[in-house]
Amino acid sequence: MELIVRAVDVGSGNTKFVTAASGTDIRCASFPSVAYPSSDASPWTAGERKKTVCIPIGPLYYEVGPDVSLAADTFRAKQLHDEYTETPEYMALLRVRSP
Repeated sequence: MELIVRAVDVGSGNTKFVTAASGTDIRCASFPSVAYPSSDASPWTAGERKKTVCIPIGPLYYEVGPDVSLAADTFRAKQLHDEYTETPEYMALLRVRSP
């Protein structure tokens, strides 16, 4: 069964989204609003499993998801400025499907 996202909130701390709705029951999920650039769509070996996906934006892929902290070092550059919603990192967070 394919997930259908009904609402997305790309915040400065977390990206939140609705995964299902049935009557008054609404199910949500979230992950850190961090997108690490990568030149490879699958930077991890087959033996490694984590909850991230690589989203193509322009010439790069951006790794996003609940386990994004495993994708790079501990440095987290925040993209907080007036044109944040036009950055490739923001687009990757907005386009992600549930990892």
